[in-house]
Amino acid sequence: MLTDEMTAWLGPAADELTDDQLARFARVWDQAETDYPGNDGVDDRATVLSAAVQYLLGETTIEEAGRRRAASRAAARRASIAAQQIALMAIEDDMSESEAARWSTVSRMWLRKRLGK
Repeated sequence: MLTDEMTAWLGPAADELTDDQLARFARVWDQAETDYPGNDGVDDRATVLSAAVQYLLGETTIEEAGRRRAASRAAARRASIAAQQIALMAIEDDMSESEAARWSTVSRMWLRKRLGK
């Protein structure tokens, strides 16, 4: 059942969805609250709900979602490699291993292994 909070969140999209789609959205809403609870899950819940509405309205496809996911994973990999390299170079420039690990978010154990320790 669609609540006032759900309707408010949907805004104008609520008028574009069929009754079956609204019921489906309500189920997604409830599941998102279970999967991503509390204040820590706010952004994740918003992502779930936005994706659901875009899909229900035909604004995105599973193929597009897959392409976006693959692109973001590739970007995350490149960012990780860059952070690792910069952390190694910062250590060469006399930054401590623990500080380089903290600032770069690279595992200190990975850094130590890479440095042959």
